[in-house]
Amino acid sequence: MPYWAALLLSLLILPAAAQADTVDVIESNLLFNQTEITIHPGDHVRFVNNDGDQHNLHLQDSDDEDSDNDLGFQAPGQIVNIAFPTRGNFLVRCHLHPGMKLTVRVR
Repeated sequence: MPYWAALLLSLLILPAAAQADTVDVIESNLLFNQTEITIHPGDHVRFVNNDGDQHNLHLQDSDDEDSDNDLGFQAPGQIVNIAFPTRGNFLVRCHLHPGMKLTVRVR
């Protein structure tokens, strides 16, 4: 079997554990429904705005205090999907509502 065929076959039969998961975090009453989650590299967190207010999500790497990635405004009813490709600890917060904080541990 040619190398490229073997590679293609191995990609088609990857175990289910290698597939990325998605964790939902609901925004309601100006809070996240969770304050801390643990996920795997490559997983996604889907932020669902169930508030009547817009949010302004920011992502900060806990190991780099200067990192502050503005993920933009999120309108009521809008869903924002964020991928976490690397291991580490991250803080997600809403710039408009200081009580909204979520720690994401990627293990």
